[in-house]
Amino acid sequence: MNKIIEEVIQRSNDRLQFEKGSQFTQEGFDELKTEIASYINSLITESYRIAKRNKGDLISKSHIQSASFQLIKKHSKDKKQVLASVGGFFVGFSISKALELVADGQKISSSHTIVILIAGIVGAFILGISIFRTQE
Repeated sequence: MNKIIEEVIQRSNDRLQFEKGSQFTQEGFDELKTEIASYINSLITESYRIAKRNKGDLISKSHIQSASFQLIKKHSKDKKQVLASVGGFFVGFSISKALELVADGQKISSSHTIVILIAGIVGAFILGISIFRTQE
């Protein structure tokens, strides 16, 4: 199996080597090869996990397709989680600040009110986008 992977990398390398002068810097080309190798390793690892989860001894075409989909989905999911975290931070900030001011018995100034409202609205909007994208 390693021989097949090496052949794929070599064919890609040969093809890209031909085009390298006009499209890639040497550092960019080296990084591309590193990313390709990393993706192949991730694809093999995820395919193996899926095959084992399905109690298979061999990795099939469907395992590889599922693994590829999972890797793409995982990358997208990471972005959504960051978006949800940012939205949650703003909502949490606005709620905690409002409760802090009320609990201390302080008079809430208009500047505090504006900051709390803006943070709450922005946070709720970001959370809404995150929830909507999660359902896609």
